[in-house]
Amino acid sequence: MKPLDRSILEKALQAVSAVLAHDLIHLKLFAGVDQGPGRHWSDLKAVNPTKIEMLAAARWVLGQDAGDVFPGVVRDALKFHDYADIADQL
Repeated sequence: MKPLDRSILEKALQAVSAVLAHDLIHLKLFAGVDQGPGRHWSDLKAVNPTKIEMLAAARWVLGQDAGDVFPGVVRDALKFHDYADIADQL
């Protein structure tokens, strides 16, 4: 059996890592909005998402609750955690 080409394996790991980071950002933002300040926001900061990633996550989070007040809760949470620029784009 021929060994795997290291460059192919590295590219595959990068792709998997990107997918996991995408999901983690979305889920941590939703949990942070839902539960308030704490470990989810700390985790999110540690991942250090780009503005594009945060905007995509925020838009996804908005779609998870149809309540009238939820968009305001999301915007307020983003502003509280220094993402006012993202909140202003929603």
